[in-house]
Amino acid sequence: MTKKKMIYTIAAITFLIDFFLKRLVIAKINISESIEVVKDFFYFTRVENNGAAFGILDGKVFIFILIAFFFLIYLFKMIKEEKLLTKLEVAGYGLLIGGIVGNFYDRVLYGAVIDFINVYIFNYDFPVFNIADSAIIIGTFLLIISIFQKEK
Repeated sequence: MTKKKMIYTIAAITFLIDFFLKRLVIAKINISESIEVVKDFFYFTRVENNGAAFGILDGKVFIFILIAFFFLIYLFKMIKEEKLLTKLEVAGYGLLIGGIVGNFYDRVLYGAVIDFINVYIFNYDFPVFNIADSAIIIGTFLLIISIFQKEK
């Protein structure tokens, strides 16, 4: 399998995991309901987020749809033009695309992103997130690391 096909395979797998877990959460958990998995640490809590992280631009769904659309076009262009992709770049692009498409799908379909992973660390309640959010963050960090490695 070529590296470019591997990017799209990682993106598809990321999207499908996110999609199916969100569908499971929608089917089993009511909005704002929380299910304890590990007491005082990990919960499944269903939240519908119509903004970005920490409620930024709450209710501006169309802006996020446009940003995601144009960013995906940019990523596809970058991948097409890239001649030598590293393993970090393959994983990074795949996770980033899969995550963006996962949240894009929710925004188009529901007008909000379905979040459900709720973590408490040292009594701090982190904002609820999902698999797509995690993929976006991890993918971004992998691409940043690859940039620094190429500069050396």
